[in-house]
Amino acid sequence: MVEGITYRPAGFMPRLWAFLIDFVILSAFHALLLAFMNYQAPDEAEMLDLMSRLFSTLLAGGLPQGELLAKLEEIQRITRIVGWLNVAVCAAYYTVFHAVAGATLGKLCLGLTVLTARGHKLGYGTALLRYLIRLLLSRVFFGGVFTVWFDPKRRTVYDMVAGTNVFKPVPLPVDEIPA
Repeated sequence: MVEGITYRPAGFMPRLWAFLIDFVILSAFHALLLAFMNYQAPDEAEMLDLMSRLFSTLLAGGLPQGELLAKLEEIQRITRIVGWLNVAVCAAYYTVFHAVAGATLGKLCLGLTVLTARGHKLGYGTALLRYLIRLLLSRVFFGGVFTVWFDPKRRTVYDMVAGTNVFKPVPLPVDEIPA
């Protein structure tokens, strides 16, 4: 409890809505960044032709070679760069917002805040650790979010590891505020 406000762990749905808001914000930012970089995605018809040639080659028992292999390697290289750029942008977004504001823009819209187990704001190290664990878990284990339903403190696996939790501030009734 801080100044007449108590914090209750946020459930799954508010966290999901905050995630979706953040997803839209990050997607828009990522699209703007790619446009600024003059990134051109492969043409759909070109990709279909490329995939058709690749599957034909593989079904014939061969391996891609020459121009086909070079084109596949180029697409893979560009995709890898764009992917790592996305990871860096997301890491910066989640780390900075959690450390500075105590919440991302999505959480701020819903009145949620992320605090340590002791009720303090996150430092940059804790915020980054929380994001990195979430990133690793996003590849398996549904991102570790299913534990929100079973944990009495409504924590995700990455909250458990980082020693954090997402809270919803709830004002105390006037008669319960200590004098």
